[in-house]
Amino acid sequence: MTSFAATPGTRPDARRVVVTGMGVVSPIGVDRETFWRAALAGVNGVRPLAFEELPAGRNLFGGQVPPEALRGAFDASQEHRLSAPARFAMLAGREALAQAGLERPAEAGVDRWRFGVCLGSGTGNPRQVGAAAIMWSQRGLQGVPQRALWKTPATSITAALADAFDLRGPNTLFTTSCMAGNNAIAYAADLLAAGRADVMLTGGAEAMSWVVSNGFRMLTTVKGQDLSLSQPFCAERRGVIIGEGAGLLVLETLAHARARGARIHAEVLGSGFASDAHHPSTPHPEGAGGLAAVRQSLQRAGLGPEALDYVSAHGTGSQTNDLVETRIFKAVLGERARQVPISSLKSMLGHSLGAASAIEAIACVLAMRDGRVPPTINYTTPDPECDLDYVPNVARDHRVDVALSTAFAFGGSCSSLVLGRTDGERRVA
Repeated sequence: MTSFAATPGTRPDARRVVVTGMGVVSPIGVDRETFWRAALAGVNGVRPLAFEELPAGRNLFGGQVPPEALRGAFDASQEHRLSAPARFAMLAGREALAQAGLERPAEAGVDRWRFGVCLGSGTGNPRQVGAAAIMWSQRGLQGVPQRALWKTPATSITAALADAFDLRGPNTLFTTSCMAGNNAIAYAADLLAAGRADVMLTGGAEAMSWVVSNGFRMLTTVKGQDLSLSQPFCAERRGVIIGEGAGLLVLETLAHARARGARIHAEVLGSGFASDAHHPSTPHPEGAGGLAAVRQSLQRAGLGPEALDYVSAHGTGSQTNDLVETRIFKAVLGERARQVPISSLKSMLGHSLGAASAIEAIACVLAMRDGRVPPTINYTTPDPECDLDYVPNVARDHRVDVALSTAFAFGGSCSSLVLGRTDGERRVA
């Protein structure tokens, strides 16, 4: 990805990237403000999964978007044509575009050929792929309806958005597992800063399947334990619980946003990416890749660690991740490590894979807006090795000018995103 390392205030407005719209679909709210109120209230969105294909006798828990919350959002034709993650992305996209004043881009004077889509989705459409495979095995290829095949490619998610909103610019989908949302946001920001687009609809969308949920349970859960709570950084944490949803943002250059009189909610200050190259599913013991990614993101933002006011952690609730991530924050923040609030939305939402870091980026922006940071719920027993301020159980009033959001993935891939208020709103040190 292109690297723009100059301090944001010294970059021309045409290369500074800002957030002008946000939309959320989550287990605790199917719109931005409902989600945020629930997050600040510490609402637990993890519940028993309701899937038709769930084998009899299997009782899995996850952060599932309540099916009734989407009732009436799409007509019959859309229901047949759109996969579950595409429906989530469509709802979040509508909300983000409405907040940005871009429901009708042409009327807002935006060139549709320079308005792109870039999303992350960790697993694409596993439920659709599974359903099509079963039909194929039972009926042969000719017995699989075309609409079932249309929904199987992961890129059907971005294609659906481009078609629905008439967005003709760059169209890209990242399937980089648990950090796909950060990948998408950073790439969209780079396209804008490089002058290859004027506006980007970006973020992540993910829908669960019982196969993916059970796979994570087998990989990351303490053996012999029943997993019904997500407990990041807690001594009693027992593994990863999967979630689903979507978080979409409208990004544009500062120059473009100002020219059309858009309200600016935050700025994308920097991003960083690295790899542990250590193990398929376990991070390096000292978090080598994560540490490099965080330091890169701060360098590209032109900031030191003293500028950070809040960290939205990857915080999966696995034994290893939370310990390693704590070590990363201590190495980055140094003496300030115990002074900077850190929280994990996965304690409420579960781990929504490709959507997770996109929803978490939106939470960072909303924390700046309201001067409140969400809690890490289900925190019952401190872990002597995870001994930082994880905002246990109760939200906190706290001014946020600069926030860091981390996301790590299989294969040791690591990412970090820095978001902040625009210069005029930031405190002067």
